[in-house]
Amino acid sequence: ERERRIAAEAAQQRVESEILQDYGTTKQDLTSCGYLIPLDPIQLLAQLRANWAAVLWSLGKRQEAVTLHSQAMMAWPSNELFQLQDTRFQQQLGRVTEVRGTLQRLAKTNNGPFLKATVAMAWASFLTSQGDPDSAIEILAAHWEASPRFHKKQMVADLGRLYRHKRDWDRAISYHRLQVKLDPGHESYTELGSVLTE
Repeated sequence: ERERRIAAEAAQQRVESEILQDYGTTKQDLTSCGYLIPLDPIQLLAQLRANWAAVLWSLGKRQEAVTLHSQAMMAWPSNELFQLQDTRFQQQLGRVTEVRGTLQRLAKTNNGPFLKATVAMAWASFLTSQGDPDSAIEILAAHWEASPRFHKKQMVADLGRLYRHKRDWDRAISYHRLQVKLDPGHESYTELGSVLTE
């Protein structure tokens, strides 16, 4: 029994180590988002509701999704990732003022690098959708260097695309070159090749 327990704990530690390595962050940072922690029954049910709400939304069942996600947020109000997911729903429903307020509030909270970077990306995406790419660039440029690797490569790619949209080719190329260094692969090389030929 003791050997099985030790083996299970070792396997769990390996899984956690792989997750942390992939995200380029720490366990303490991810636990603030509800990751890598034991969930009590209320939190577990809330997480399942949030997950299922995302599935329902993707199937076009918007009202059911919003209702289920609201129940998840009520059960676990301190989970800021739930609040962030809610902004995606609300934005597509046209509730721009509510989305802006939530993102501004989340951006000011004293959270760890993982959540801070996630909020920055959501905030930049929102501003871009509202026709303000310059402010989106400011946010991403201010956050990408200090962000976990998981977010950094996405932020750099977004900066490259935003500068391409502005037809600032030199900056676009420099960010897409950095994207290739951070995440070499088909997508990053395709992005770089595309901007080099424009």
